[in-house]
Amino acid sequence: MPEGTSLFARTLHHMMISLPPEKGGPLTITELARKSGVPRTTVYRHLRGGQPQRSTLREYARVLEVPVEELERLAGFANPSNDTVVQAIAESIGSLDPTEQELVLGLVRFLRRRRANGGNHHE
Repeated sequence: MPEGTSLFARTLHHMMISLPPEKGGPLTITELARKSGVPRTTVYRHLRGGQPQRSTLREYARVLEVPVEELERLAGFANPSNDTVVQAIAESIGSLDPTEQELVLGLVRFLRRRRANGGNHHE
């Protein structure tokens, strides 16, 4: 895996090579692409740190037999209603007007997603 690769990419790679033989593993990129219906170039992009779409995560989860919520969390799609940090911040900024609240919460979600994807990597 290239240095600076996202947590999602590293975990996806680990899940592919760790899938037990009785579940069809370990999987190559070509096999994951074929079984998931996701193009090989897209699988390569995700393994290099590209941001997946939710529909792609559902296909990966189906093939790898893992909860889609886990892949969503790793890819930075945490559900804000289940995120205690975002909830705590939302409660603490309740006195701001709704537009300001959304700006603050949007920034917090962005930073949490960036952190989940491997932190602050400048290219």
